[in-house]
Amino acid sequence: MTPRKIAVGKIRHILKNGKTCYEVDLGLVAGKKRRRYVGNIRVAREVLKSLENERLELGRQWKGLEPQSKWSVLEVLEEIKDSGLSVREVWDTYRSNYSERSDTLLEEAVEEFLASKSKIGLRPKYEAEIRRTLERFSGDIGRKPISSIRHLEIQQWLEGFQSLSTRKTMQARVSILFSWAKRQGYINQSPFERIEVVRLDQSDPQILTVSTEGASLGLESRPGH
Repeated sequence: MTPRKIAVGKIRHILKNGKTCYEVDLGLVAGKKRRRYVGNIRVAREVLKSLENERLELGRQWKGLEPQSKWSVLEVLEEIKDSGLSVREVWDTYRSNYSERSDTLLEEAVEEFLASKSKIGLRPKYEAEIRRTLERFSGDIGRKPISSIRHLEIQQWLEGFQSLSTRKTMQARVSILFSWAKRQGYINQSPFERIEVVRLDQSDPQILTVSTEGASLGLESRPGH
């Protein structure tokens, strides 16, 4: 037996602003009543049919999801409902606070970051070092949104430095950029939160003798001395 197709909207012939038209009542969409007004019945039927097709497609997509994904969606929806919000409100807040700025390029973020740090009066030498590091990082990573840069990409870049000391310095300087970018809303999470901090192994304490102390100072013993 073929399941009966359930209509998701209604068409009404009404008088609006002194003129007759057709109201396509789409029902509740994202928690709000949606209506469209058109001039003739043919267009009204096309609008309604288009909506029904979209909902059928969404139903097929939902059916194809894995059970774990469905549970995740339902849990999020329940949390949104408990907060007294709608999905549309959550999405609009996300777009205004994050996604509209997420296309900021890495090189643009670097220049903005350097300009902001220049205003607070960094020591010229330190400012020059930070600039050199970040411009190198930006040049090596390439022209892409800062929000698209992942921790594995940064980890690979850091591993290109053979010296652990240099690697540690580079990590510290670039991580400052991403912490700043998070505060500005350019990224949701700093990729450095998933990168192990480079640590320099300290050698065991060494007992100095006359020979070792002289060697550490660059002195060489001479015959007869």
